[in-house]
Amino acid sequence: MKKYNLNKWFCTNIALFISVVNGLLLISNSVLAGESNLLKINNLRCENLSDLQSLDRQFPGFGWVLESKERGQKQTAYQIIVTDSEGNLMWNSEKIDSSESSYVKYAGKLLKSSSDYYWKVRVWDKDDKPGKYTTRAHFATAFMDQKDWKAHWIGRGPLKEPVVRWGTNYETADLELIKDMEPDYQSTLLRKEVVLNKQVKSAKIHVCGLGLYELYINGSKIGKTREHVPLKTDYSKQVLYNSYDITNTLGKGSNVIGIMLGNGWFNPQKKYWDWRMQWWGSPKAIVQVEITYKGGSTATIISDQSWKTSPGPVLNSCIYDGEEYDATLEQEGWDKKGFNDADWKNANLVQAPAGKLVAQLAPSITVVETIEPKSVKEVKPGVFVFDMGQNFAGWARISCKGNRGTKIQLRHAENINEDGTLNIETLGYAKNTDTYVLKGGGSTEVYEPHFTSHGFQYLEVTGYPGKPAVEDVIGCVANSDCPTIGNFECSNELVNHIYHCTFWTHRSLMQGLPVDCVQRGERLGWGADAMLMAEGTIYNFDASQFYAKWFADLELHRDGETGNLPIISPWNGSMESYPAWSSAYVIMNWYSYLYYGDKQLLARHYDNMKSYVDYLQTKSSGNIQPRDGSGDWKSLAVAVRGGPLLISTAFYYYDAKVVAESAKALGKTKDAEKYGQLAEEIAQAFNNVFQTNKRIGFKYGENTQCESAAPLFLGIAPENTQSTVVKNLIDDIEAHDVHLTTGFYGVKWVMEALPVYGRADIAYQLLTQKTYPSWGDMTKGRTTVSETWEGTGTNNHGGLGGAPNPWIFKTLLGINPDPENPGFKRIIINPYIPDDMTYAKGSTRTIKGLVESSWVKENGKVVLTVSIPANTTALICLPCADPANVEEGNNNAGMAPGVSYLGVENNKVNYEIESGQYQFIFNDINEN
Repeated sequence: MKKYNLNKWFCTNIALFISVVNGLLLISNSVLAGESNLLKINNLRCENLSDLQSLDRQFPGFGWVLESKERGQKQTAYQIIVTDSEGNLMWNSEKIDSSESSYVKYAGKLLKSSSDYYWKVRVWDKDDKPGKYTTRAHFATAFMDQKDWKAHWIGRGPLKEPVVRWGTNYETADLELIKDMEPDYQSTLLRKEVVLNKQVKSAKIHVCGLGLYELYINGSKIGKTREHVPLKTDYSKQVLYNSYDITNTLGKGSNVIGIMLGNGWFNPQKKYWDWRMQWWGSPKAIVQVEITYKGGSTATIISDQSWKTSPGPVLNSCIYDGEEYDATLEQEGWDKKGFNDADWKNANLVQAPAGKLVAQLAPSITVVETIEPKSVKEVKPGVFVFDMGQNFAGWARISCKGNRGTKIQLRHAENINEDGTLNIETLGYAKNTDTYVLKGGGSTEVYEPHFTSHGFQYLEVTGYPGKPAVEDVIGCVANSDCPTIGNFECSNELVNHIYHCTFWTHRSLMQGLPVDCVQRGERLGWGADAMLMAEGTIYNFDASQFYAKWFADLELHRDGETGNLPIISPWNGSMESYPAWSSAYVIMNWYSYLYYGDKQLLARHYDNMKSYVDYLQTKSSGNIQPRDGSGDWKSLAVAVRGGPLLISTAFYYYDAKVVAESAKALGKTKDAEKYGQLAEEIAQAFNNVFQTNKRIGFKYGENTQCESAAPLFLGIAPENTQSTVVKNLIDDIEAHDVHLTTGFYGVKWVMEALPVYGRADIAYQLLTQKTYPSWGDMTKGRTTVSETWEGTGTNNHGGLGGAPNPWIFKTLLGINPDPENPGFKRIIINPYIPDDMTYAKGSTRTIKGLVESSWVKENGKVVLTVSIPANTTALICLPCADPANVEEGNNNAGMAPGVSYLGVENNKVNYEIESGQYQFIFNDINEN
């Protein structure tokens, strides 16, 4: 008989028994507690940013995205826990009954400067079952008060410099103060060696270098390898600084902090001192390091006269002209310990910029992608031209090996001549030229500029030792580091090409602010270009903080006495009345609310939006505005600048309507009534003055496409005249052989209005037109959108590029926000399905999650597949007249789970659906 060790058997099996019982108890408790596993939480954000390092506001907003495979799953409550770095509780929201998952305002203890915080969230599902807490997310504060700054501004420049007041006349406004000044454009190196006698527990550095800076600690670059920081502002009003966690970079013993300063927009070349660029002073920096040692003691390192300085290897840097870099002037190890800085001078205490220091929340300009050239050709002896295959914003990285002192020149352009040489016509005043002097020594050297950027597709290389190969050059795509969230593809290759061109134009023009172009001597935040590009940018990129930063720029530039707004920002220029340009502040704030649902941001800017409408009211006569300063820019149908005459009043109405809707959203009932009534009065005046030939056609103005589209787009045309105005618009389009005659604004209004009035087919014909004037013609052989229909001006420009991209998302894919439920709390899917297309598919990652819409034609049927994020709902509008022929999941759609039939309207079957994935199958209306 086998013998058993009873003690061993008992111990083993009783442990197993206890384990099983505990497991059963855990399961039982989970069931009793009703814990939900149906809602997953991801993408935790503070101020709509992941791992935020530079918060300088006491009551930030938290957000998260919910996912579930179950239809109709939603959040009914949430609970947020916030702790500091020691685990001390800062805020326990307790259970809050709410479906809100974006911009949930912090309401805990006051946050401290230069500190780390952690937060987590759990939610209750549709059945009121709580889920598990997320893993904790991190955010860190910058300085919560200006008094926290102990550091001094330092540099190589003088202690006192003239403070120039840039007014409307750049030739005379205070320029006497600096007319004889010759600024130093060479880069500045600053270093500080410090000894830490204890082990570092945590360390943060807060830094600003004007115009641009690169930060190094112990020889390591802090931040991205190449990025332009801080972002451009009006330095007389606001200066942005950056904060970084450097805990793992500092160590016990000797440490070196190093900074290289470039000119940026702060110290621009004298030849550009006018409306393009304004001079603010010599390059300078401010640095403050906050250290907590293991054991709890603290230390602060500040920039002061004890820092050492020397000229750097960048001989000159200019945003427009390029950079000159002499590698023979490099000082090896200058940013590391042990470097002999005996020949360096002590830094000067310099005059601080007038602007207030504010933490930069908006993403920096950095290298977001690299591309390889398609080809390289020797177009002349020693002249090599690389075709990058894509027009983009950024610079070239070149590898080379040669003798010390060899000078390589890199010129950039958008086009080439027939002989393959560079065509620089679109560059205007800008040289767009970088030079690099080799240090030699036999090793391969790699150069890319530090403090400039270019808009180009073609790169000319001269002075190269030998013949460069394709692999010796890399294109560095540099723009605001806003993640790509949108994509699109369809069966029509021309539409795919236009989408590609507009996508790259939108991407290129995100340069810390929405600029008009990236290649010529301009690159400014023009209101019209920004407004027209906004929706396409929002569908394709996570741009919430990008735009919030620009709204702050505009806010600082408004005329506090009159309420007037600038036409460019940041800018210290004229405050002329250009409603078609200045209205960007009002309308884009509404876009931000519509697409992101940020009511706090809308509230911040509401009074200024309202003040601008009040200002326009003082400029109006009988609710009609004077002629605009620019009007439908680049129009083919308007001969006089500022025309058509109705455009300024159209924006007056638009602004009043937006303010009324904003007041309604913010619960300002009296304002909503007041500005709603004003909008109605403007509309009436608009129709009385501009609607001509009322008896025989209800034509507006000269009956151009822009003039017909404006009242349709804005909803100004009286209902009994709308069909006639639509006919007038289409008649003019057809009279021009289905071509547009509009400029920047008219093109958007035409494309947006036609689908609303049931003529998406005409808009589609305009989109796919191949002959001049059209996008098909303009983008032939190109990869971005041009400034003009002729393809002239610049070839990577806002304005005319603003209409196709959002039309593709809103009309072809049918993905639209619901104005009554902003921030995609409710989504409208209303696709247009052209006869000559077989499929279209795309998505955009909204603040609530991924929204997908795709359709394909199969055997006389259309299959529409949609994905709606958890915690949202959607309205589905199908181009099908008979609900009996609509199926979803092998059911009649009206009987499918999560689907509610709403009825038929305008030959479209409408359903309300809960969140989840759906596949609707219906008859192809074009087959009937």
